[in-house]
Amino acid sequence: AELTPADLYGQAFWRLLSRCALIGCAVNIGFFFVFLSYGPMILAWMNALGVGAFAGAYLAIKNRYNRVGLCLIWIDVLVHSALGVVMTGWDSGFQYYLLIFIPVICLTSPRGWVLPGLCLLWAYYIGLAMVMWVVSPVETFPATVLNLVLLFNMTAFFAIFSYLSFFYLKVVMNVQR
Repeated sequence: AELTPADLYGQAFWRLLSRCALIGCAVNIGFFFVFLSYGPMILAWMNALGVGAFAGAYLAIKNRYNRVGLCLIWIDVLVHSALGVVMTGWDSGFQYYLLIFIPVICLTSPRGWVLPGLCLLWAYYIGLAMVMWVVSPVETFPATVLNLVLLFNMTAFFAIFSYLSFFYLKVVMNVQR
């Protein structure tokens, strides 16, 4: 079987992903309380399920069921981002979490699957954008709440993507030594 970059990085990559799962738990906990306070309740409970998915991913990775953990993260983010965008609109920024999968696809896929994986992710992202051209958000929020949700999503995306970038830099520097 062809090795993936994650296989080569070994424990360091899976340790990184387990930390990302903890960050995912924290983001979901934060949004649970936001939507518990401002509604809609379905998003509050979706975030509670997200905490469970990310906690399950963390435990799976810690117990070396790495692919199970990765699948739990994928399923949660794909479903959660679509539901968040459809419920609150494109301007909420829930679609940004999908972009985090660009380096994940590159690091966890065999070489022959990288381009198809990236194309599928792109199609999902673009498809979600196009849906929102014709579908109005299910819920409306006061502009202040929607702006705070957007800023939170932008901040979380920036932090997670920066963390992944620092990891990659560390791996490259270790290889060059």
